[in-house]
Amino acid sequence: MISRNVDQGQTVASGAAAPTLYVVATNLGTVDILGNIDEADVTTVRPGENVRFTVWAYPKAVFRGTVTEVRLTPTVTKRLW
Repeated sequence: MISRNVDQGQTVASGAAAPTLYVVATNLGTVDILGNIDEADVTTVRPGENVRFTVWAYPKAVFRGTVTEVRLTPTVTKRLW
């Protein structure tokens, strides 16, 4: 599990106990990733298919995985790039 409990620019109040800012898993051998697929492509994705993907932190590394679930619930998002 990896989580970030604060966002950039957010005020963190000081107190007797230091707040937990980040939580990092000890074993990243298996990771579940939630990905967004363009609606034009979602009908071509099937559970059990092998996938390759990259992440911003390691742009030259190619990771491999398997599709376990395809949810057909649309969401409207604004592109970050």
